[in-house]
Amino acid sequence: FEIMKSMEGNLSKDAPVISLTANAVSGAREEYLTLGFADYLTKPIDSGKLEDMLIRYLPKEKIQIVSEKKQKKIMKLSDGNKMRTYLAAVLARDTELLVLDEPASSLDPLARDVLCDLFREYLNERDGERSVLFSTHNIADMEFATDYAIFMAKGKVIEQGFVEDLKEKYVMVKGELGEGTITKSIAEETLYGCTFSQYGFEGLCPSDSIEKLAGMDIAVETPTLSQICVGVMKKYTVLK
Repeated sequence: FEIMKSMEGNLSKDAPVISLTANAVSGAREEYLTLGFADYLTKPIDSGKLEDMLIRYLPKEKIQIVSEKKQKKIMKLSDGNKMRTYLAAVLARDTELLVLDEPASSLDPLARDVLCDLFREYLNERDGERSVLFSTHNIADMEFATDYAIFMAKGKVIEQGFVEDLKEKYVMVKGELGEGTITKSIAEETLYGCTFSQYGFEGLCPSDSIEKLAGMDIAVETPTLSQICVGVMKKYTVLK
């Protein structure tokens, strides 16, 4: 956060930045304010606090105070609509950088697709002068809004790179077990996150290791970002 605020030519360095996070432990708010955030809001989102922050930090010309009756309806929004309200407030500002924590967590599949479109529109408006940094567990839904991915486990980076580069670095390997093809021991040794079923196996393989499977009856496909994430996570964490 401090690095982003100090970036040369950052036109939004003085804009208020609110930390929306799942970190609700004692002392978290003070910690974020000390780091330079203007305010702090924790999940699950309190609609009343969200509304107060929108009124406090949005430009006055972008705010229209509605009747008390309508205000009460806003406070009773579903989690998905609360997130839509939050995202609408964020995208209403003229910024160079968006930092979002799980922006798609409460959204349905269609809304996630719309969100990806909004991110692309936001980026295209300034032709490379804008950035969106977001965390997500909905990798499959957010892949088409992602240029660069960082995978983390237990606070450590276990893989990172431009999405197209990662898809060249790894391949998905599928096939049947048996004579003339790959054995289970070779599959487990060579592939990341290998799974087995009555129909065969599949797993993630580093492209520079595919030669170990030369001559075997296998199918090689380009992996999705989600498949890369799962395979790498299974390789470098205790979660299998």
